[in-house]
Amino acid sequence: MSKIYDTNGWVNWDYILEQPSSFISVVGARGVGKTYGIFKKLTKEKKKFIYLRRLKSQLDQCGKLEGNPFKKINEDTSMDIKPFSSGGIISFREVDKNGSIIAVGVALSVVANVRGIDFSDYVYIVFDEFIASSGEQPIKNEF
Repeated sequence: MSKIYDTNGWVNWDYILEQPSSFISVVGARGVGKTYGIFKKLTKEKKKFIYLRRLKSQLDQCGKLEGNPFKKINEDTSMDIKPFSSGGIISFREVDKNGSIIAVGVALSVVANVRGIDFSDYVYIVFDEFIASSGEQPIKNEF
């Protein structure tokens, strides 16, 4: 198996993030650890990141407890990361650790028109589900 996957068949984020690239796109089958794996790696290393979705409606679902993208990470670790919505941005905070921010969720359809947000303390952007589903309208200048 290539270095992109570990011996158990999960995405090997350690190897992928060591690559000298500014942009890395990972596309693959469901359930191979793309989102879960990067969330686990970045939360373990305490690296705050931007969680980007294409549409506000997609982000809004992630802002609800039942749609929390950190639900499985919470189940598998001692973390308790919950979403908190404010002004079109969702902060994912670790509730039992003084509310420290783990990630900030934004929608491309919204943040593309917003200026002046300081994300200088974020090294990674995790653009989840970046391929539009059939029937979804493209966002102006999306690519």
